[in-house]
Amino acid sequence: MATTRRASPELGQDVGTAVATTQFDAAVLAAIGKAVVVVELDGRVARWNPAAEALYGWSADQAIGRQVVELTGVSTWDTMSPEQRRRLRDGQAVTDEFVVNRADGTHIPVEIVNRGVPDRDGRLIAVVGVATDISELQRVRRRAQRRAHQQAVVAALGRSAL
Repeated sequence: MATTRRASPELGQDVGTAVATTQFDAAVLAAIGKAVVVVELDGRVARWNPAAEALYGWSADQAIGRQVVELTGVSTWDTMSPEQRRRLRDGQAVTDEFVVNRADGTHIPVEIVNRGVPDRDGRLIAVVGVATDISELQRVRRRAQRRAHQQAVVAALGRSAL
């Protein structure tokens, strides 16, 4: 099972239950099947599940505590508009598409759904992002665009022939 140690005390305030909670967190994050990354507001990775390891190519031990921008080339918080940040603070999801770096130097398109993580007092302390590789979706979109363009050209030729 992947490591899910906490990068900061704010995310693990009750030390007495930290071991049990960490084991449960790891099981839940592994069961999700999507890349889940928790990033503190300063950009440090606090959680990195097995699907994130597979998607990005970095192990949890390599990722936790490092700046997310060093690992993926994207700093989600820094790229968000004030409106997107407000939505996170209000508990709403913010979805966007990015091209991210992988550990092996390749790049992949992903869709990331971000949600804010509040502390016990309701203050935003982190962002959890659930990432999906959309490489195949983009290939399908490009094919559909090419077909639509080809159909438009054929229709225009047909009209001009009449």
